[in-house]
Amino acid sequence: MTDSTSPVSPLTLPAAGVRAASPQTVRLVDLIDRETLQAIQDGFSQLAHAAASIRDAEGRTTPVKYVCHAGLTQFAAAIHMEDRVLGTIVLGDLPERPLSAEEIAVLARVHHVDERELASAAAELRPMDERQMRSAIAFLQLLANTLTRLCYQQAVLQETVDELRLLSETSRLLSSTLDPDAVLDNIVRTMAEVMHVKACSVR
Repeated sequence: MTDSTSPVSPLTLPAAGVRAASPQTVRLVDLIDRETLQAIQDGFSQLAHAAASIRDAEGRTTPVKYVCHAGLTQFAAAIHMEDRVLGTIVLGDLPERPLSAEEIAVLARVHHVDERELASAAAELRPMDERQMRSAIAFLQLLANTLTRLCYQQAVLQETVDELRLLSETSRLLSSTLDPDAVLDNIVRTMAEVMHVKACSVR
């Protein structure tokens, strides 16, 4: 059984100019470091009192609710850059209701686990009511939108750094020789490298 809900629209921002030339090469961890993602993931998990994970390039396009065969629910919200999903934040597994003794017995038999241990673990799962579910989904999407904004700002910052590096390198090349042909040759080579293109020419 799969149900879906989207209380808040996902935020999609355009990639920065230079990076837009090769958007498929940009990953979530290129824009936000692993330590920051780990801290966000752990903090979110503590606030939500549930398991949470941030996955790189494994997202969906909207907040989606998944109900597994055991009756546990996961919610996912995607982190976008242009039309590409950079990653996903997943919250779960959350029970919507207590598992019955019959369901526990079936799960134990199918997965070859001890029924008493499974029942003990199931008893520790606290079902979330509708209000809690909606709050969790809203917070999940808010966090995904915040990470989307961080990714966009980092992409813009990287583009600015590339532009400054280009200006610096161009200035250095202009002052390195008095031979006009050599200067122009160095400039077009640098432009091709910075712009991630195969060729460049000055006419």
